[in-house]
Amino acid sequence: MPKWLNDCIVNKYNIMGKREVFILIALVVVGGLLPVLFFISNKNNQLNLAPVTNDYSDLIKIENLKNNQAIKSSFVLNGQARGSWYFEASFPVKVVDLQENIICETFAIAKDNWMTESFVPFEAILNFEIAKNSFPAILILKKDNPSGLSENDKEIRIPVILIK
Repeated sequence: MPKWLNDCIVNKYNIMGKREVFILIALVVVGGLLPVLFFISNKNNQLNLAPVTNDYSDLIKIENLKNNQAIKSSFVLNGQARGSWYFEASFPVKVVDLQENIICETFAIAKDNWMTESFVPFEAILNFEIAKNSFPAILILKKDNPSGLSENDKEIRIPVILIK
Protein backbone atom coordinates (compact mmCIF):
# COMPACT_ATOMS: atom_id res chain seq x y z
CA MET A 1 0.00 0.00 0.00
CA PRO A 2 1.38 3.45 -0.85
CA LYS A 3 2.61 5.36 2.20
CA TRP A 4 0.26 8.29 1.53
CA LEU A 5 -2.75 5.95 1.51
CA ASN A 6 -1.58 4.20 4.65
CA ASP A 7 -1.01 7.53 6.43
CA CYS A 8 -4.34 8.95 5.34
CA ILE A 9 -6.63 5.98 5.88
CA VAL A 10 -4.99 3.86 8.55
CA ASN A 11 -2.92 6.17 10.73
CA LYS A 12 -4.08 9.77 10.51
CA TYR A 13 -7.83 9.35 10.26
CA ASN A 14 -8.18 5.81 11.59
CA ILE A 15 -10.99 5.21 9.10
CA MET A 16 -10.22 1.56 8.50
CA GLY A 17 -7.38 -0.93 8.87
CA LYS A 18 -5.04 -2.23 6.19
CA ARG A 19 -7.11 -5.39 5.73
CA GLU A 20 -10.25 -3.39 5.03
CA VAL A 21 -8.41 -1.10 2.59
CA PHE A 22 -7.18 -4.13 0.63
CA ILE A 23 -10.70 -5.60 0.59
CA LEU A 24 -12.14 -2.31 -0.65
CA ILE A 25 -9.47 -1.95 -3.36
CA ALA A 26 -9.95 -5.58 -4.45
CA LEU A 27 -13.71 -5.13 -4.65
CA VAL A 28 -13.33 -2.03 -6.79
CA VAL A 29 -10.74 -3.60 -9.12
CA VAL A 30 -12.30 -7.05 -9.42
CA GLY A 31 -15.97 -6.33 -8.91
CA GLY A 32 -16.43 -3.09 -10.82
CA LEU A 33 -18.68 -0.33 -9.57
CA LEU A 34 -21.33 -2.34 -7.73
CA PRO A 35 -19.24 -2.99 -4.60
CA VAL A 36 -18.40 0.70 -4.42
CA LEU A 37 -21.98 1.16 -3.21
CA PHE A 38 -20.89 -0.22 0.14
CA PHE A 39 -18.42 0.94 2.79
CA ILE A 40 -16.95 -2.15 4.39
CA SER A 41 -15.30 -2.17 7.80
CA ASN A 42 -14.37 -5.07 9.99
CA LYS A 43 -14.17 -3.64 13.50
CA ASN A 44 -14.44 -6.26 16.26
CA ASN A 45 -14.82 -9.01 13.65
CA GLN A 46 -18.20 -7.73 12.47
CA LEU A 47 -19.00 -6.94 8.87
CA ASN A 48 -20.89 -3.68 8.59
CA LEU A 49 -22.43 -2.57 5.33
CA ALA A 50 -23.81 0.90 4.81
CA PRO A 51 -25.88 1.03 1.64
CA VAL A 52 -25.96 3.99 -0.67
CA THR A 53 -29.65 4.29 -1.33
CA ASN A 54 -32.32 6.91 -1.85
CA ASP A 55 -34.31 8.01 1.17
CA TYR A 56 -37.86 6.81 0.70
CA SER A 57 -38.88 7.17 4.36
CA ASP A 58 -41.87 9.19 3.16
CA LEU A 59 -42.99 6.10 1.20
CA ILE A 60 -41.97 3.04 3.24
CA LYS A 61 -41.05 2.33 6.86
CA ILE A 62 -39.57 -0.82 8.37
CA GLU A 63 -40.69 -1.55 11.92
CA ASN A 64 -38.68 -4.54 13.10
CA LEU A 65 -35.33 -4.49 11.28
CA LYS A 66 -32.29 -2.26 11.56
CA ASN A 67 -29.14 -2.01 9.40
CA ASN A 68 -26.77 -4.96 9.92
CA GLN A 69 -29.24 -6.86 12.10
CA ALA A 70 -28.78 -10.63 12.23
CA ILE A 71 -31.84 -12.56 11.04
CA LYS A 72 -32.74 -16.25 10.81
CA SER A 73 -34.78 -17.98 8.15
CA SER A 74 -38.55 -17.53 8.56
CA PHE A 75 -37.96 -13.95 9.75
CA VAL A 76 -41.22 -12.01 9.59
CA LEU A 77 -40.59 -8.50 8.29
CA ASN A 78 -43.14 -5.88 9.31
CA GLY A 79 -43.54 -2.32 8.16
CA GLN A 80 -45.74 0.20 6.44
CA ALA A 81 -45.72 1.46 2.88
CA ARG A 82 -47.84 4.01 1.10
CA GLY A 83 -50.51 2.50 -1.13
CA SER A 84 -48.58 3.63 -4.23
CA TRP A 85 -45.71 1.25 -3.28
CA TYR A 86 -48.04 -1.73 -3.83
CA PHE A 87 -49.68 -3.26 -6.87
CA GLU A 88 -52.54 -5.68 -6.26
CA ALA A 89 -51.77 -5.54 -2.51
CA SER A 90 -48.13 -6.71 -2.73
CA PHE A 91 -44.61 -5.68 -3.67
CA PRO A 92 -41.42 -7.69 -4.34
CA VAL A 93 -38.90 -8.41 -1.61
CA LYS A 94 -35.61 -10.22 -2.10
CA VAL A 95 -32.41 -10.99 -0.28
CA VAL A 96 -29.18 -10.98 -2.30
CA ASP A 97 -25.54 -11.60 -1.49
CA LEU A 98 -22.88 -8.96 -2.08
CA GLN A 99 -22.56 -10.05 -5.72
CA GLU A 100 -26.34 -9.61 -6.24
CA ASN A 101 -26.99 -13.38 -6.38
CA ILE A 102 -30.53 -14.06 -5.20
CA ILE A 103 -30.80 -15.91 -1.89
CA CYS A 104 -34.52 -15.43 -1.30
CA GLU A 105 -37.45 -13.93 -3.25
CA THR A 106 -40.90 -13.30 -1.89
CA PHE A 107 -43.63 -10.67 -1.70
CA ALA A 108 -44.68 -8.33 1.06
CA ILE A 109 -48.43 -8.53 1.47
CA ALA A 110 -50.64 -5.62 2.51
CA LYS A 111 -52.53 -6.27 5.74
CA ASP A 112 -55.17 -3.66 5.00
CA ASN A 113 -56.74 -1.85 2.04
CA TRP A 114 -53.81 -0.83 -0.19
CA MET A 115 -55.77 1.46 -2.52
CA THR A 116 -54.93 4.63 -0.62
CA GLU A 117 -52.16 7.21 -0.44
CA SER A 118 -51.82 6.57 3.31
CA PHE A 119 -49.40 4.14 4.94
CA VAL A 120 -50.61 0.53 4.81
CA PRO A 121 -49.09 -2.17 7.07
CA PHE A 122 -47.35 -5.12 5.38
CA GLU A 123 -45.75 -8.42 6.25
CA ALA A 124 -43.15 -10.51 4.41
CA ILE A 125 -41.72 -13.86 5.49
CA LEU A 126 -38.08 -14.37 4.54
CA ASN A 127 -37.20 -18.06 4.07
CA PHE A 128 -33.64 -18.90 3.08
CA GLU A 129 -30.92 -21.49 3.43
CA ILE A 130 -27.25 -20.67 3.93
CA ALA A 131 -24.20 -22.92 4.13
CA LYS A 132 -22.22 -20.75 6.56
CA ASN A 133 -23.11 -19.86 10.15
CA SER A 134 -23.37 -16.18 9.24
CA PHE A 135 -23.54 -14.49 5.88
CA PRO A 136 -23.71 -10.78 4.92
CA ALA A 137 -26.55 -9.92 2.57
CA ILE A 138 -28.79 -7.11 1.36
CA LEU A 139 -32.55 -7.04 1.83
CA ILE A 140 -34.23 -5.23 -1.08
CA LEU A 141 -37.78 -3.89 -0.90
CA LYS A 142 -38.85 -2.85 -4.36
CA LYS A 143 -41.78 -0.64 -5.29
CA ASP A 144 -44.04 -2.72 -7.48
CA ASN A 145 -43.88 -1.28 -10.98
CA PRO A 146 -46.35 -2.95 -13.34
CA SER A 147 -45.67 -0.30 -16.00
CA GLY A 148 -42.06 -1.45 -16.38
CA LEU A 149 -40.97 2.18 -16.83
CA SER A 150 -37.59 2.83 -15.23
CA GLU A 151 -38.68 6.24 -13.95
CA ASN A 152 -41.15 4.41 -11.69
CA ASP A 153 -38.50 2.09 -10.19
CA LYS A 154 -37.78 2.62 -6.50
CA GLU A 155 -36.20 0.36 -3.91
CA ILE A 156 -34.62 0.46 -0.51
CA ARG A 157 -31.68 -1.69 0.49
CA ILE A 158 -31.02 -2.80 4.03
CA PRO A 159 -27.79 -4.60 4.96
CA VAL A 160 -28.44 -7.71 7.06
CA ILE A 161 -26.50 -10.66 8.42
CA LEU A 162 -28.13 -14.03 7.70
CA ILE A 163 -27.58 -16.61 10.43
CA LYS A 164 -28.44 -20.30 10.85
